Amino acid sequence: MVIRNFGVNHFDAYKGISAFLAQAAGRYLMVIHQDVAPIDRIADLADRLNELDHVEPNWALAGNSGFVGLGRSARRISDPYGMDQKVGVLPSKVWAVDENLLILNLRNPVVPSSDLSGFHFYGTDLALKARLTGRGTYVIDWHVLHASKGNLGHSWKQGLKQLETAYAGKIGTKIIQVPTTVLLFGWFAPLRVMRKSVWRTVRYGSRYLHRIGIRR
Repeated sequence: MVIRNFGVNHFDAYKGISAFLAQAAGRYLMVIHQDVAPIDRIADLADRLNELDHVEPNWALAGNSGFVGLGRSARRISDPYGMDQKVGVLPSKVWAVDENLLILNLRNPVVPSSDLSGFHFYGTDLALKARLTGRGTYVIDWHVLHASKGNLGHSWKQGLKQLETAYAGKIGTKIIQVPTTVLLFGWFAPLRVMRKSVWRTVRYGSRYLHRIGIRR
């Protein structure tokens, strides 16, 4: 299944994935960026997904990059930031996954929020919805090449504001690290005006704790 937005955007990511889900009839739905190419075999992917079924039969979403907790990443990817990256014990349960590769378990489908739109944070939306209903999101050991560094602009900021507003009453008081930023809820919401500083503290503080051996 392909959605072509050349020239004009007929679908944003949220509506596009909803359209895919309405048509999909298989065991899984894989949503990938056009600049992603597999390095491992499809047979390897099938093995990793079978493994995930044993870890958590009710899993909802799988991908290749995310955060287990603050400063604790899980990755299996090659991209402009580094080749052959493998971080963490995989599969690892994470709060959200990077949108370059999303694998949805159609036995336990999670649907994008109808009140959100755009081309950012749809993977985070799916992962948060899954977690709130008791279904996990995982980074798995299936290696792909992502040729892009990503693009964070004005639409990214709009998407972030929409997402935090939509989940403000559902998450409680929490800082959640996702692939491109930190989400701030509850008592932490006032810190959104200094989000970059919070992100740097999480990123570099965790590196220091790792070096002195108390990160976990």
